Amino acid sequence: MAEDSPAGEIKSVRRAIEILEWIHEHDGARLTELVDALGLARSTVHNHLTTLRELGYLTKEGNAYQLSLQFLHLGEHARHRKPGYSRAHSAVEQLASETNEEVDFTVPENGRMISVYHSVGDQHSSGLQVGRWFHMHSSAAGKAVLAEMPEADVDRIVERWGLPARTDKTITTRDALSEELETVSARGYAINDQELLDGYHSIGVAVEYPNGDVFGALTVGGPTYRIKTALKSTDILETLERAAETIEAGLTASADADGNWWRDESE
Repeated sequence: MAEDSPAGEIKSVRRAIEILEWIHEHDGARLTELVDALGLARSTVHNHLTTLRELGYLTKEGNAYQLSLQFLHLGEHARHRKPGYSRAHSAVEQLASETNEEVDFTVPENGRMISVYHSVGDQHSSGLQVGRWFHMHSSAAGKAVLAEMPEADVDRIVERWGLPARTDKTITTRDALSEELETVSARGYAINDQELLDGYHSIGVAVEYPNGDVFGALTVGGPTYRIKTALKSTDILETLERAAETIEAGLTASADADGNWWRDESE
């Protein structure tokens, strides 16, 4: 029987997720590697692996366990469960084509940003992947969304996830974050100047539902030298804002009469 912590956490579920995440991060793992890495009993890890494989969430290739393609089905369901996501997909592809840069549409979920759609124009990709999560304070998308939130909601997110440094330029104090969010709110867009990845620069704007709640954020990014130059000499910001407006217009057009098909997921 699963053992509950005083806070109600089921430890066996946490262990299973930790095993899956470790296998994902290391592109496969053997039983002995998981035992050593997670500090769990061999029998415990073996039982989790056997159960996850029996349920179809793991496959075994030689002596190594790998995530199965069953996760693809779950991920695609999550990505298509809201009608607005397909509109965001079209906007991402079009924006990448127009700017020839890297474009992402991300949504706030459980206090972090999740990449839902990603496309790259003629330039090389940074290696960021769909489905990857980001801390909100260190990405242009996250800061654009945080700037639309009440301060109490921002406080709850910071309390839960902290302000970890990804680079030496990442914001790591609450006061600095508040100052940054005021700037974002005043100018209407956020900038990530190598705060997530060294040498990577991006611009992000929030995308809103018809009732003003945040749906997600749209970003354009690439090497710092190129994006900074583009901001000064081209209409990249205008193109980005126009793409966000296109998504918002689609959300308005497809809303039910009572407008209850969306919900705020900023927490």
